[in-house]
Amino acid sequence: VISSQACLHTLSTIELRHAFHSWSGKRQEKLEAAEIKLHVERAFIDKNVSREALKHFLGYNSDFPENLFNELLSLLPLIKSTETFLSIGGDDRLTISCETKMNKYLSSTIPRANSPTVRRGSCTCSTITLEDYKLADAARKALLDGLLAKTVINNEVVYSEFDAANQEVIGRLKRVLDIQESQDHELVLFPSGSDAEFLPLVCALVRSQSLSKGTSPAAKVFNFVVAAGEVGSGTPNASWGRHFSNLAPRGDLQTVGGVLEGLDGTCVELIQLKPRDANGSVAFAEETLVERVREVLTRSSGSDGEAVGVAVVHVVCGSKTGLVYPSAAVTARLQSEWGPRVLLVADCCQLRCRLSAIRTAYADQGMLCLLTASKFFAAPPFCGAVVLPRELALELEGHLAAGGGAVPCGLARYITRFEVPHTMPQLRRFLQCGGGQKDFEEWLNVGLHLRWQVGLRGLEEYHKLPAPLVEQFTRYWVSRLQRLVARYGSPWMQVLQEEPCDLGEGSEKMPGGVCSIVSFCVFVPAEADGQEWPRLRQLGFDDMKELHRLLGTPLVDRTVMLGQPVKLSDSNGLTVLRIALGADMVVEALGAFGNARKFAAAMDKMDSDDMIVIASITRFARNWGRPRQFASALPPSLEMKLARLDAELARLWVLRIALGADMVVEALGAFGNARKFAAAMDKMDSDDMFVIANITRLARNWGRPRQFASTWQPRQSASAALETKLARLDAELGPPLTGAFCEPLTPEVVSEVLRQHFSPWEETAGTTFDRILPAPHTVPEVCVLYDLDALAASVASLKSAFAVLGADCLHCFAIKSCPLAFVLHSMVRAGFGLEAASLNEVKQALRCGCAPHKVVFDSPCKSRADIDFALRAGVHINANTVAEVDKIRAALALLPEPSSSTVGLRVNPLVGPGDIAALSTATSTSKFGVPFLSDSASSSSVQAILGVFEEHAFLTSIMCHVGSQGMSLEAMAEGARRVLWLADLVDHRCGPEKRIRTVDLGGGLAVNYKDDRITPSFAEYAQTLQRVCGEDSLKSAVSGRQLITEFGKALVAKSGAVATRVEDVLEQEQRRTAICHAGADLLLRTAYCPTQFPLRVALLDRQTLSAKPSDPAGKDRDGQVCFVGPLCFSGDVITADWDRSGQWAGVVPAAGDVCVVLDSGANTLSLFSRHCSRASPAVFAFRRVRRVHARGGEDLAYVLCCIREEETADEVLAFWG
Repeated sequence: VISSQACLHTLSTIELRHAFHSWSGKRQEKLEAAEIKLHVERAFIDKNVSREALKHFLGYNSDFPENLFNELLSLLPLIKSTETFLSIGGDDRLTISCETKMNKYLSSTIPRANSPTVRRGSCTCSTITLEDYKLADAARKALLDGLLAKTVINNEVVYSEFDAANQEVIGRLKRVLDIQESQDHELVLFPSGSDAEFLPLVCALVRSQSLSKGTSPAAKVFNFVVAAGEVGSGTPNASWGRHFSNLAPRGDLQTVGGVLEGLDGTCVELIQLKPRDANGSVAFAEETLVERVREVLTRSSGSDGEAVGVAVVHVVCGSKTGLVYPSAAVTARLQSEWGPRVLLVADCCQLRCRLSAIRTAYADQGMLCLLTASKFFAAPPFCGAVVLPRELALELEGHLAAGGGAVPCGLARYITRFEVPHTMPQLRRFLQCGGGQKDFEEWLNVGLHLRWQVGLRGLEEYHKLPAPLVEQFTRYWVSRLQRLVARYGSPWMQVLQEEPCDLGEGSEKMPGGVCSIVSFCVFVPAEADGQEWPRLRQLGFDDMKELHRLLGTPLVDRTVMLGQPVKLSDSNGLTVLRIALGADMVVEALGAFGNARKFAAAMDKMDSDDMIVIASITRFARNWGRPRQFASALPPSLEMKLARLDAELARLWVLRIALGADMVVEALGAFGNARKFAAAMDKMDSDDMFVIANITRLARNWGRPRQFASTWQPRQSASAALETKLARLDAELGPPLTGAFCEPLTPEVVSEVLRQHFSPWEETAGTTFDRILPAPHTVPEVCVLYDLDALAASVASLKSAFAVLGADCLHCFAIKSCPLAFVLHSMVRAGFGLEAASLNEVKQALRCGCAPHKVVFDSPCKSRADIDFALRAGVHINANTVAEVDKIRAALALLPEPSSSTVGLRVNPLVGPGDIAALSTATSTSKFGVPFLSDSASSSSVQAILGVFEEHAFLTSIMCHVGSQGMSLEAMAEGARRVLWLADLVDHRCGPEKRIRTVDLGGGLAVNYKDDRITPSFAEYAQTLQRVCGEDSLKSAVSGRQLITEFGKALVAKSGAVATRVEDVLEQEQRRTAICHAGADLLLRTAYCPTQFPLRVALLDRQTLSAKPSDPAGKDRDGQVCFVGPLCFSGDVITADWDRSGQWAGVVPAAGDVCVVLDSGANTLSLFSRHCSRASPAVFAFRRVRRVHARGGEDLAYVLCCIREEETADEVLAFWG
């Protein structure tokens, strides 16, 4: 076994030299260090080394001293490296792979110095830390040094010293468990919780023989394993008296399922009860347990010379998912009905219960108690123990003293006398001789001793902490982690929500009454099925094992240690992974509790590690099925960039643009130098953009030879930071906007999004930690939410509405309505262009990836510098005046190369004002465009415009925009009819070829702020166009031309909402004023023009984040309710008299409630006010996915991402200089 672990380190040369020269102090010649190392290594591998062989190994030419030989042989069991000891003395789960340097649970006995590890797998096992390794190493050295100091060294001395060390471990463990020597409970050490199951079985065999009173030499035991599938994997076999591993702690090879030596396999019957139904839901079969116990004990009553049956019933205090089962009432009922024929065993191997419960709740009640320090207390795997009530210890000792044969000799393969306290001399004697086995060789389990030394330090440090503080912290961490998973892991992760009552009636034994293991399911993209929303499927057991392996393999930025997957249902494959709190985390946090700075730092680190876990899982889930992403050790930002390049190159290869080896060599040759590598990648990006720009320029200008010779340079790509951010958001939020049907954003949807991703805000939280630590996962004071599915539906409705016109349409999104980079980027991905009303908006459009020829520059006030930039960039320009046309002509003449820009003239068709004068742009006093009267082609205004086109051949487009909110469909259609009429006149004057190739109809469709209905709609506008223009006339007018639209508000208004917290409520006579964190700073038009822009308000309850119910008995339930903002002027009002009809009848706002302002997706941040220096809020975008559950059915979940961070105080102050 040892030689197969050649990968392990060996003892240091200094230790070997010290040990060897202590043995051979009389030896004159000195061996080289390498020779000593080789000789001693070879000596301890072969335990049966002969004197001659040893003499040869050590280089002796003369007789080998007898005492030296004996001393060396006595010490050989202690001469192994620490990491070797930590990997032996248990079963095959400890065996280290030569390839991975890890065991089957992906942990190691060697600290991972070069691979940062986030340890959240204490419910399975843990990788040893450097500090714990040093502790184990010091304990090993102390054992060896203590023996080397002895005058005489022989087996008895070695055994005596090791026994004393183990008895000290037993004593320390009893003190931690508050078991004093005078209380008489015994404690026996075991290599793990699985082999600890042998002792309850032995006690039951002894009890059965005792109850049979000699009528039968045999025994009969019925071992009930409850919570089957959620206890140790070796528990069933061990409880059945079978080997559960092919390797025994002593090092013997054996067969899994083979009967323990000395045990009659027919005398033990195993009964397993699962704690869940076929769907994986908790369903404790307590009555079934009672009936099964009654059944087996009734039929084995000792009649007809049979043995009296004994039932061993397990009480699981913390299964793999935290269940406590069966209840105390059931165990008391069984004890009352059957007395000594029922032996209760508390499985506390996770040791997540209150430490005091081991004695008070279990041992004092006559139960054996199994525990380990290698789960919650993160000792190296594995180290177990059994607390044995004194009555059972005396019964076992008496049986052995009387020569009883119920104890199988195979027990000596698992423990030695040194793991048994001196107060159990009969069991010690039995183990010393191997249960009477011939030629039995006694052995030392040094590895178990070292593992317990590490575990005890954690136990003792944890035991010192104030219990109430531990309880609060446990509740706090579990709650916080669940909220973090909901906020940052959804929809890829879903916590297995089981209330404390579902955990079992004994859940009060857990610190804080909660399970410190957070179990969760994982969802990954499924194949598209043509449904409305993208589908996610739930990972099954095999996939979860692979995910667990990927997380625990140091191929990514950090290694993440999680609890192994647990299958909760065989029928549907429901499987969970587990994030577990460890005692080391509790000790580290609460150890710094008295120092505010250190405590905050400890909590920040814990939060950071939890976020790494969540980010790693969601990263794998999003990219499931894309192996390249899994194996990457690159930083996420660089990986995203390379993935994006891969996608771009994949598209280019279709056009036969090929990657060359020289490109690969140039890029990867600089990979070791971040600056050079970034420069190489930027050059590659630039070259690729040059290729694309030239191809698209030639394609756009096909038939215009002059443009082919242009050496126009491609625009610079967006900044690396924005590229990385947009790529990350694309990966998280999914594919480009599609036409999935979706209603406008409603209060119910906002409620669901907030409930899935945030926790309610509470003025005074429940624990010390909630009060002193920030909670970023609570609903923000104010935020803006965008529904990308509603936006996609809006985009699709516009495309489909204009498709019936039969025109080539370029729909441009008006940036002014929502300049957010990700919204613009999404519009570009949906095939839209962008309309810019300033030079900075032009730059924002290019920055967000919009092709220059799809950018429409419409500002009424353009400087010469603005025009020059636009022409060089190649964007489309609409001149606002004739004077501006002259400036454009002058700028074109000064360009060194011809511009690829197209230029149009904005005209004013004078259709008159709408309902809102400030938003009407087709009046005689408007500053927008060259006015004309359409009564006659011979009118002076029309002739002047025709003259401008005739004089300036570069004018190939015409544009009008008659206004926005408040404009009727008929007025908008009439403006379009007039500009199409004017376009035909231009063609006729400047013919014979079509001169006007593009007609820009602007935007301006009004938004319905009264309810959820989308009216007027894009389809209604298109129908009005056909009616006003005439269907045939319209088709003729758009034939051969491109139509441009510039809608903004109508596309995004109903896709967005503002959620703001009600901070205070001011009670006045017959009036309640709810003061919110958002107002005129975000909703400026509503504050200044409340009648023209009335916004609807919904109210969510502070505790449930659901629509707040009415309060029939509430004060002022029928009075006036006003929602106001935070700014210092009286006009900062969201709604002066909240409409509380229908759903909101009798609803009264209170501090902490969430006010949702609907239809606020447009002109919020773009009109943000700096008055009072308020910070602009965070902006979130979300999409829907359908999660198909293993239990059957599906639910709608939301992918939520922050697309713009909240402004910091420094950024606000920087605005003011």
